[in-house]
Amino acid sequence: MSGPGIKAIGSHSTKELGESNAELRGAGAAGGAAFGLKSFMHAEFISGTAFILDLAQIPELLSSKHFDYIITGEGKIDMQTLSGKWINGVMELGQTYGIPVVAVCGMLEVDPEELRAAGLFEAIEVRKKNESLEYNMKNAAELLEKAITRYFTDLKS
Repeated sequence: MSGPGIKAIGSHSTKELGESNAELRGAGAAGGAAFGLKSFMHAEFISGTAFILDLAQIPELLSSKHFDYIITGEGKIDMQTLSGKWINGVMELGQTYGIPVVAVCGMLEVDPEELRAAGLFEAIEVRKKNESLEYNMKNAAELLEKAITRYFTDLKS
């Protein structure tokens, strides 16, 4: 859904160009740059996730070797995460190749069962819940290392 700024310029583009792309999914991406590129340059909307995964030849890699896990990251996993972000494409890839996907995130705001139902094997939250955002950001590297080490150590036992 587009914001009021995109809708306003969309009405102007309808008058000038005879069409408006303001309601297209993704039109508000990058501060409305996607809308401008689509409207005035006739750009094509494509999945950024699919583009990057294909560019990096990740499907070819996954089909050529055995992997125990796909590990990905997200700053915050919330309900929006389940509607088209990077992690969705990675989960689809994991399902395609039968590889469990583990997501590491700074903040987890979705019930783990909902994530499992959506196709995520596990989510590892890095932050210390009893600490401030400033503390968690300042100590992110250490917290990340500890969370991942703890998860995979517990998995072995």
